[in-house]
Amino acid sequence: MRLRWIFQVLTALALVASISAACSSGSDRTETDSRYERTAAVVSAVRNILDNPDAYGTEEEVVELLATYATPDAVMQDDAFDADMNMRDSWYNTLYQASMDAEIEVLHQWISDDGSQSSGLWVWRGKNFNGHDFELIGVKVDSHNDEGLITHELVLYPYPDDYVRNAALGTGTG
Repeated sequence: MRLRWIFQVLTALALVASISAACSSGSDRTETDSRYERTAAVVSAVRNILDNPDAYGTEEEVVELLATYATPDAVMQDDAFDADMNMRDSWYNTLYQASMDAEIEVLHQWISDDGSQSSGLWVWRGKNFNGHDFELIGVKVDSHNDEGLITHELVLYPYPDDYVRNAALGTGTG
C-alpha cells in the first residue's frame, strides 16, 4: 500500500512539473532553466558529500556543509518517525547521532523540469543506536526555492512505521 502511494506521489510531482514547464513563456523558461541549474547543483553537491562524507571533514563540518544547501528554516519531515526537524539536525541524526554509524547511498535522483522539486531513491544503512546492522530503502521528495536551496524534505519508507523505527532504534534488520 505504502509503495503504491510513494509511486503515486512521484508520478503526480512529475506530471505537475511537466505541465508547468509546457505552459511557460520564453522569459519564464529562462528563469526556469536557471532555477533548474541551481537545483541540480545543490542536488549534485549533497550527493557528492553523502558519497564520501569523510572527505569533507569532521562530523560537525560535514553537517554544517550539508546545511548550507538548505534554507535556515527548512525542515525534514520523516513519515516513519512522525518528526519535523530542521535540516541541520536531521542530517546529524541520520548520519551520526549517539552511536549511529550510518551512510546514505543514493541510487537514483530526479529533478522536476522547473527545478522546484527533486526526489531520490536511496538506501540508509549502517549500525543503529544499539549497534545492530540495519538497511532501509527510502524515497525523499525535496522542495527548492528559486536559488535551488532545499526548503522542505519529505522522507518516506515502503515499510510499516514500526519496522523502520525498530531498524534504526532497536534490533536492526540484519
